[in-house]
Amino acid sequence: MFSPFFGRGGLRQCTACNDPFCSGDCRYYRGYGRPAAFDPFHRQQQQQQEEERRRREYARQLAEQQAAREAAAQKQAERLAEKNRKARLRELQLRAYVRAATKIQRTWRAHHERAQAQRRAAAATVIRRALLALPRVHNAQQVARALRSLREVRQAVLQLQTEYDSQPQRYSHRDLLMLQDQLERKILSMDDIDSHGSAFVRAQRKSNVELTQSVLRHIDAQLRGMQRAATAVQRWFRRVRGLRQARRQHAAAVSITHFLRRLPAVLRAKQTRRELQQLATARRDFVQLKQNLQDQLAALLATLSTEPQPAADDGHHKRKDLADAAAAEDVLVTSKRKALQQDIEALRSLLK
Repeated sequence: MFSPFFGRGGLRQCTACNDPFCSGDCRYYRGYGRPAAFDPFHRQQQQQQEEERRRREYARQLAEQQAAREAAAQKQAERLAEKNRKARLRELQLRAYVRAATKIQRTWRAHHERAQAQRRAAAATVIRRALLALPRVHNAQQVARALRSLREVRQAVLQLQTEYDSQPQRYSHRDLLMLQDQLERKILSMDDIDSHGSAFVRAQRKSNVELTQSVLRHIDAQLRGMQRAATAVQRWFRRVRGLRQARRQHAAAVSITHFLRRLPAVLRAKQTRRELQQLATARRDFVQLKQNLQDQLAALLATLSTEPQPAADDGHHKRKDLADAAAAEDVLVTSKRKALQQDIEALRSLLK
């Protein structure tokens, strides 16, 4: 844009805005010809524009400074983040190196310890085999195993005894039988343990057996008491059940009897039974009467079959008279006897 302040003589100061670097915008253009540089309204307007320009320039400078500061802070933050990232990366690498070294060191130590343990185990195996080859060591080892087995059995028996003594009322008949079976198994297991010629092992086994037998005796006594109590209860229950069953049977029989007695057929049967009883009584009486009659007839027949004895001779004269009378009487008696015998025989045949 044309500026009258820049000429051949160098830089000049503007009379309108007093700015040596004026670009000519402070001139007021009327729309034609040269601008009116000294118009008062234009001057005021130019001052306001200048103030606005300066304000904007100051705001721009502030914004540029703020942007520069922000850019510097961002660059500083980026540099710091990059530095931290590199430091973190170095730290992670260092930790990885340390872990790797620790792992290698631990692996080497484990390998060294395993190798040393294997050497020690091999040496111990050789020494153990050499010691086990000795007869006394072998015998002592067998005795130690036997004592260990006996100690385990004794601990098991003591544990069972402690559990039983703590709560004996909790054990039923079945539990006592199971406990008795376990103790008997312990005794059998102790019988299977060989003493290997050691008197101490035999004494320990005898002590364990006596302890187990004492517990078994206590359990047997309690079982016998429970058996007696159960037998008494069972007898009482059977007695009560028998009484109740007899009462029920008696009540049922009475009910059935009362019911049957009211039946017409039963009433007729009773009437028939009474009639039969009467007939049986009449028959017994008849048989008794018949028997008596037969006895009487037999006695009478026996009496009739007996011959009369002749009278003694008192004199010669009397004998002849009496003989004639006796002969006539004898004939009459004989005829009557025969007739009576025939009647009796006929009556006996009829009674038969």
